[in-house]
Amino acid sequence: MDQEHEPFLPAKAESRGESEESSSPNTSSQLLATFKGWRGVVILHTTLILLYTIISIVTIRAARNTNSLRPPPAIDHLDFAYTPTIYHNLTNNPYAGPPSPALDAAWTALLSPMHIRVSEAELRRDNQESVALTEGGGFLGWMGVFHGLHCVKRVLADNYAGKNMLRKWNYKEYYHAGLSAKEKEHLASHVDHCFEMLRQAVLCHGDASLTTFKWHPAKTRPMFNASESVHTCVDWGRLMASVRDRVVDEKEILRLRNPLVRDEG
Repeated sequence: MDQEHEPFLPAKAESRGESEESSSPNTSSQLLATFKGWRGVVILHTTLILLYTIISIVTIRAARNTNSLRPPPAIDHLDFAYTPTIYHNLTNNPYAGPPSPALDAAWTALLSPMHIRVSEAELRRDNQESVALTEGGGFLGWMGVFHGLHCVKRVLADNYAGKNMLRKWNYKEYYHAGLSAKEKEHLASHVDHCFEMLRQAVLCHGDASLTTFKWHPAKTRPMFNASESVHTCVDWGRLMASVRDRVVDEKEILRLRNPLVRDEG
């Protein structure tokens, strides 16, 4: 019986050895495959996270750039620099207060660079046309800021020479005494235009600076604190310096002749 079973023992051992030998590579392969699988998953997830992060950063920056995007100026070579500025109240303000020669002189100086010379290329940029300047070349133009200043205080260039807009409208008895009913109606239409233009300008610029309030000993409700708000404003001196060479003297404008009107002289 022992001899009968002897051949089988080595065979079993042999078989077991073969099984161990054959199963060992399989186990290693499975472990290696599992490791490679997890590594692939980690790499995939890491790549996706990095990709999502990059996309998020690009999207946020693009959104910020879009929100803060300013169109290029219609006029070339302007010196735009921004500076923190505190709005002045009426105290010691040369542009506000009752009529006086000094106040009118301050406004005249402020508006002196109003008329400027622009090129045909600058007009074409926004598909615009303007009056040609026959003496110095180019075309007559205003910067948008001067349209606003014109409405706050500007001498009318039509039948009301010497009359002004909103600031002088506040002192009608001083500046507009003696106007006929028709003249007052015409002037009122200009004032309405200016109020609406200024409303749109305020919305256009969307000043997001912080305005605060304060208590007044004689008031029961919070009072507007107009003199302490800090705004990000254009450096006016630098901007005006950059258009100094373009300024057109009003005498040149007065010498212009409208080709659509027949000269009766």
